[in-house]
Amino acid sequence: MNTIIKLIAFSFALFLSLNIVVAQQGESNEKHMKNPEVRAQKQTQRMTEDLSLSEAQISQVAKINLTFAEKMKAAKAANSEKETCKNIRTEHSNAIKAVLNTEQITQFDAMKDNRGHKGKRGKGHHKGGTKSSEERAAHHTERLTDKLSLNEAQATKIAAINLEFAKKADAIKAANGDREAGRKEMKALRTEQKTAIKAVLNTDQITQFDAMKDKRGHKGKRGKGHHKGGAKNSEERAAHHTERLTEKLSLNETQATKIAAINLEFAKKAEAIKAANKDREAGREEMNALRAEQKAAIKTVLTPEQVTQFDAMKDKRGPKGRRGKKE
Repeated sequence: MNTIIKLIAFSFALFLSLNIVVAQQGESNEKHMKNPEVRAQKQTQRMTEDLSLSEAQISQVAKINLTFAEKMKAAKAANSEKETCKNIRTEHSNAIKAVLNTEQITQFDAMKDNRGHKGKRGKGHHKGGTKSSEERAAHHTERLTDKLSLNEAQATKIAAINLEFAKKADAIKAANGDREAGRKEMKALRTEQKTAIKAVLNTDQITQFDAMKDKRGHKGKRGKGHHKGGAKNSEERAAHHTERLTEKLSLNETQATKIAAINLEFAKKAEAIKAANKDREAGREEMNALRAEQKAAIKTVLTPEQVTQFDAMKDKRGPKGRRGKKE
């Protein structure tokens, strides 16, 4: 009996000890998060990554962040009004901007807008909900940066363009009760946005950007282009062809961009031939002539070694095209 009583007493003591430890850890974490030095360090780290700060800028920004983190802590400890905290944030932003260059200021403002929106709506949106204008703009910029290999200056400018137009789109949606009128405004806005983006791109990037637009436009009209097992649209066939050639011929980025444009052009011509020709035999002749023209155009982009390999691919595919999968 004594043994059981001792065991119960020991278990109770252990339970109390664990609760005390957990409570202390919680208090420690809370103090850690409220620590102005920690907050300033995290702010500086984030700004260094997002704004590509130089060493001189990092030093200045670190001091500014610490100064204003301490000011904010003092204001909250004194239960200051919201307006006081707002003024501190404004003063903080102005001090940071004085250290940044023009491009960094644009990106800094975009960061603030994004954080401000998250502050009003929790984490921007619930899982599965509608994305905010800032999130849509950031996703669009990330996609263009990846697909078009944007440099840092281009990415910064396009981020600002996308954010501006995402906000305009939200305003149109909020103001228009007439769905048809809103659709027309949105279409005009997208055209304006694309023109602004093109002004930042080089010639090769513009060609690739137009190919991306064509592909997305078709998907927008037809869901995902086609149902599983259905016929591919011209954009998808062109993209698949380009992907295959890029892999088989080890195309460089410039070659892939040019061939993507060639394949898209000829895929659209092929669709037009199919739509116009009721006579199957006449259509076949036109298609053969079109393929020959497409192959000649592709060869102008390739090196001699790639041309040899391309011809070998054609020879291999030719019998399959005429006889199914039999050799």
